[in-house]
Parts: sequence; C-alpha cells; structure tokens
Amino acid sequence: MNQQTRLYSIDNLRATMMWLGIVLHVADLHVTSVAPMPWHDAQTSSVADLLVGSIHAFRMPVFFIVAGFFVSLLVERRGVQGMLANRTRRLALPFVVFWPILFATQIVLATLLAQPHGAPFRLGFDLNAMPVLPNGSRFQTMHLWFLEILMGLVLVASAGFVVTRHAPVSLRDRLRTSFAWFVTRWWAFLPLALPMAWVSQRHAFGVLKASAMFVPLPSEWAFSGMFFVFGIAIYWSRDRVLAFYQRCCWQFVVGGTLAFVLVIVVNELLTIDPTAIPRPWLFTGLLYNCAGWLWSFGLIGGFTRYLTRQPPALRCAAESSYWVYLVHLPCVIAVEYLIRDWTTAAPLKMVLNILVTSIISLVSYELLVRRTVIGILLNGHRVAPGAMPDTAAQVDDDAGASHHDRSQRRGSVTADS
Repeated sequence: MNQQTRLYSIDNLRATMMWLGIVLHVADLHVTSVAPMPWHDAQTSSVADLLVGSIHAFRMPVFFIVAGFFVSLLVERRGVQGMLANRTRRLALPFVVFWPILFATQIVLATLLAQPHGAPFRLGFDLNAMPVLPNGSRFQTMHLWFLEILMGLVLVASAGFVVTRHAPVSLRDRLRTSFAWFVTRWWAFLPLALPMAWVSQRHAFGVLKASAMFVPLPSEWAFSGMFFVFGIAIYWSRDRVLAFYQRCCWQFVVGGTLAFVLVIVVNELLTIDPTAIPRPWLFTGLLYNCAGWLWSFGLIGGFTRYLTRQPPALRCAAESSYWVYLVHLPCVIAVEYLIRDWTTAAPLKMVLNILVTSIISLVSYELLVRRTVIGILLNGHRVAPGAMPDTAAQVDDDAGASHHDRSQRRGSVTADS
C-alpha cells in the first residue's frame, strides 16, 4: 500500500469517527442511567446505553491516535516549526473563533430546554441553565475540549521532537524496532490498558469522560496523551504495524467485543452485589480500556485494509467532518427541543435526531463553509482537480482538516502550507 492510499484510508477513519459524534450525543439524551447533560429526554432506551458505552470506548482513542500519526507526518514533511504553525491554524485558531459563538448558542438552547414542557417558545440567555462542572463553574469548553487538549499535547510533543532529534540514530532505531516488536504482539493491548485503568479508577465505573473544564484534569491529559504518543510512534513504524493491524483486524474487533461484553456482565454483577469485586472500578476500567484498545487496532487495520479509496460519499464526509464536529451539538440540542414532548419510542426519536442533525450539518457546510473563508480556515486552501498536493497538507488530523475540496474546482490553486 503506497503512502497516498494509506492516508486516504486514515482520513476515512478520522471522518467516520467525527460523524459518530452525532450518534453519541443523540444517544446521550436517551440513556437510562444518569444523563451526562441536563437536557435529558423522557424517552429512554437501553439501546442508547449500548451506543454510548461502545462508541465512547474507541472514538476518542482513535481520534488521538490518528492525531499523533499526522503530527509525526507533518514533522517529517515540514519540520517542528512547520508542524506547530499548521496545528495552530487548525486547532487554536478555530477554537478562538468558534468557542464564543457555540457557547452563546448553547446557553440559548439550554435556556429553552430548561423551560417547562408546553411553555410558549421564548428565547432567553440564562447561564444557570448550563451544567455545573467539577470545579463549580458553568463556563466550559463543551465538545471543543478536544481542540484544547490536542493543542496542548502538540506543544509538548514539539519539545519532544526537538530533544529526540539530537539523540543518536542508533538509539532511535532501537526504540523504533522495540516499539514495533511490542505492538505486534497479540497481548500488547493488556499492558497498554493497565495505566489507563489506573488513571480512570477514580471516575464512575472506571470510565474517564471529559470534564470540559478550561483547565482539564491531570487524568484527562494522561489518558489522551497516551493515545496521542502511541499514534506518533505508529507513524515511525507504520509499515510493520499497519500490516499487522490489517492482517488481524477482525480478531481485534472480536476481542474488543468480548471485552465489552465482560464489562456489561461485571457491571450487572456489581449492581447485585457492590462488594463482589475488590476495587471494582479499577477492574471494570481495565476491561473497558482493553475493549477500547482492541477496537482501535481493529478499526485502524480495517480501514487501511478495506477503505483505501474515497468514493463520493466518503469524500463528502471527509470534507465536511470538521464543520460537523463544530456545529453538530447545538443542532442535536435544537432538534431535541422540538421533539422532546413526543411520546415516540426512544430509538425512533434517536434516528430522527441523527438524520435531521446530519442534514442540517451537510446543508450548512455546503452553503456557509465549502466555498468560503470558513472553509479555508477549517480545511486549508483548495487544490485543483488532478493536482497532487503535499499529502501532509491534504490529509490532516481529526480536529485539523478534512480532505481538500478537489472536486468541483477549476483553475490553479495553491496547496495548504
């Protein structure tokens, strides 16, 4: 598999994980357990619990692995300074531009949902309608927490790249060989999951979820950072590691599914007898993170094995994915306000919300982003059809870019640099 084909496949993976954010946040509204957001729907379903639990296990791990992978690619192509400049444009600048708008919008929507059912429509702006964070504040990064943490990890990684650049070549080769040997063992998921379980054990059920605070918890940095560093290392051993993941992708998917089923069984057991297992959240966290690692390996292997091209549907998903990531949550909440009084079964309401949010996201991308300065901010400069731009510019990480809009373009346009 050549470099261009591999990057298409990983860009497809990144786009798919981004679009799954719509499914995850819609399902959050209908879980039978304590809702992560205050605007919970009265119609609940165990299907929502299953979706939230399973998607959460692999979605952000894959995001950070892919982010680390492309940071390494950018360093190889542009150097550390070029990588930092690119990441600042793709991560920090969109955060600064879009956070105030999205936060204000979310307050308005939260205020609407805080009104009694059946009350007449009336716009308001009440910060108290927003959930209280662990630090007692109602100001939050919302789903943009990912941009903040990723930019912080990029800054730390840039220092690491500078240091390792001065290390002896023989030492770097040995580290690369040792890493490739380790991650191509079938049991590698277990030692990788152990530190994750330790970090997560103070969180409910051993599952770490983002706090959305402007100063993230140390456990959030450690958790995200491990996947990010793993992605950096994969890039430098990519031929051997990706070939192994492709060969064993279905075994990883089955293994992750078995680990996730064990999580469900253990949680049911603890519901009956909370003392049945010592340090239960450490144990469930270990199983849950085993599932996350195994599914991540399986997804990386599966996409680089089977989805090596970008047909129109995947190209559209890739091009619009960053915009969808930014705007989908307000859309999900707005649709929930419109249908919250319906007594329709939760799975049907979920499907409706997912479809409507997806349509709104795509239409708004086509009308407001694709051919505008916003599109350049999010996705970089466009490239003429048939041109072969710098791949590092063309395929970016999960929060930084989608494929450049190569179709529907005429004339000569410079590549993102």
